[in-house]
Amino acid sequence: MKKTLIIPLFAFLLVFTTSCDEDTVKYADQLKAQEKLIKEFINREGITVLTAFPADSVFQSNEYVLTASGLYFNLMEKGSGDTIRIGDEVNIRYKQKTLDENAITEEYWTTQDTPYPTTLLYGIDNECLAWTEAISYMKRSGALCKIIVPSSLGFAVAQNNVTPYFFELTIRFHK
Repeated sequence: MKKTLIIPLFAFLLVFTTSCDEDTVKYADQLKAQEKLIKEFINREGITVLTAFPADSVFQSNEYVLTASGLYFNLMEKGSGDTIRIGDEVNIRYKQKTLDENAITEEYWTTQDTPYPTTLLYGIDNECLAWTEAISYMKRSGALCKIIVPSSLGFAVAQNNVTPYFFELTIRFHK
């Protein structure tokens, strides 16, 4: 009786561990492909990667700071007014594109693209960690930035598909 249970159990464990190893390899390969795609995009766009924020907070158009999380961030316009606080409602207009040479672009920039901007509560709605981090650097209404987002910091669909994106974001909020 024991032999009849051991053989099927062994076969099950062999299949289970093999499929887990294949999934791990596939995911590791996807992460390597993502890293390669980000590097190719950076080279193609002529981007200079900084290790620290510029002292005067002024970025050149193709200078991006690589943050500890893996986000590439460029502040294009500082915005004005009060500094954003946790819980403030933020309206976001954005352009999103894939990083490959034949990029797929989506725009939610004007009322022609979509009548209402995307809205989130800063620091509370964290569906996209990259947006939350970028907004923390943007700080003020009217700020404009460009970011390169590895899948781990993106929306769930990007995380599930291991797809990095480029975004241009502008924010508005009222105190």
